[in-house]
Amino acid sequence: MNFNDIVDILVRRDGITRGEAFEIIADCKDEIDSIIADGGTLEELEATVEFWLGLEPDYLDLFLE
Repeated sequence: MNFNDIVDILVRRDGITRGEAFEIIADCKDEIDSIIADGGTLEELEATVEFWLGLEPDYLDLFLE
């Protein structure tokens, strides 16, 4: 699994462009980085993936590599 897989999911599921999908992923990544910098919890990180991407917490691993 990689970010292109997430892009494909968002494009297919949400009917958005690849560019829009990449922007959403970048916004999600920015929020994840901020949560980590502030000492946030795993639950906050998982909620961020759900909020921005509408995906299961399993996808969080891509952002933490």
